[in-house]
Amino acid sequence: MNNTCRARLRRLSVSCSILTACIVIARPTHRVYAMDVNELQTRASKGYVAEQLELGEAYLMGKGLPKSDKDAEYWYEKAANSGNAEAANLVGYMYQAGVGVPANPERAVRWFELSAASGCSNALINLGVMHMVGLGVTKDTARAAEYFRRGLGHGNGTGAAYLGTMAYFGIGMKPDNNAAEAWFKAGQKLHDPISTYDLGVLYSTAPDHLNDLGKAARYLRQAADANFAPAMESLGTLLVRHPELSRHRGEAVRRLQAAADAGSWQASFALGVMAHNGSGMAADDKTAYFHLRIAVLQGGSPAQALADKHIPAVVQSLSEEQARAVEAKALTWVQQRSGAPTLVQTKGQSPRFFADPAMQGSGGVLSAALPTEYPAS
Repeated sequence: MNNTCRARLRRLSVSCSILTACIVIARPTHRVYAMDVNELQTRASKGYVAEQLELGEAYLMGKGLPKSDKDAEYWYEKAANSGNAEAANLVGYMYQAGVGVPANPERAVRWFELSAASGCSNALINLGVMHMVGLGVTKDTARAAEYFRRGLGHGNGTGAAYLGTMAYFGIGMKPDNNAAEAWFKAGQKLHDPISTYDLGVLYSTAPDHLNDLGKAARYLRQAADANFAPAMESLGTLLVRHPELSRHRGEAVRRLQAAADAGSWQASFALGVMAHNGSGMAADDKTAYFHLRIAVLQGGSPAQALADKHIPAVVQSLSEEQARAVEAKALTWVQQRSGAPTLVQTKGQSPRFFADPAMQGSGGVLSAALPTEYPAS
């Protein structure tokens, strides 16, 4: 990425998918857990592909069975070897993210290619991502754009989101904000939450685009309602700054909590600051410290750098015993939620998972843009 692109990146103050590459995995819609688990396992063992997919999902999400990424990968690969294109895409995701198997981007690419050859549009998008960032393959932005166009041609709006990303940042082309917005709108019409989110970002904080906070809130809310975590966080911070845009009292906190539950450390950080200041919720330093500790556990050193500015003022009202109890509670909270991919429900389509290709494990979508101060909007 060139210096001009990086400068444009730094000027955006909310997390957005135009700053992120993510793997797209459509989870087939099955009669999940409609039958007895023993019967499900029996039928899967006999080679019934639908049941293999269902069993893989049960293990991956920890519903009806103990969560086991290794068992999830095993059953998805069984289904993939039976010729199921979506299962092959799921196996690619697991090799890319290191879920249930050691991370292996080259093998992930092979599974994505197999899936795409069988007509899976999400696999086309994933191949575009891998070529765009040079993961498991030689970086090739022109080829990435072709994969995104092919995915879009199959009705997958996420292809438009990435084509907009490339146009906005000038990846493999000259930056073109008008083209970027046109791509995002094309994806939004296909109910793609990433494209919709990008439109919200453009209208809220992009320095080189007309700001219209009413439109921004509308687009961000649409993406947040699709359970896209970065949109939940961005909408929450926008509503904190502009409560007049809220649909009801407490919407900002609810959106931020949902984002935190989905793994957004920025949302946890925001909740910690709000609890300390008594902004949008009752002032409570135990609650503030709880959220700040979660942010650090979720976000690592970038979160630590921000939290360190607030933690001393928060913990001064707590005893050592109280602080240790809050730290243990925060650790338990994060451990109970770690390892699950971010789930997005798109209108009229199957649910989808998202994970950052740069990560060695699952954990949702991480933005390349981190807010330097709260609120970010």
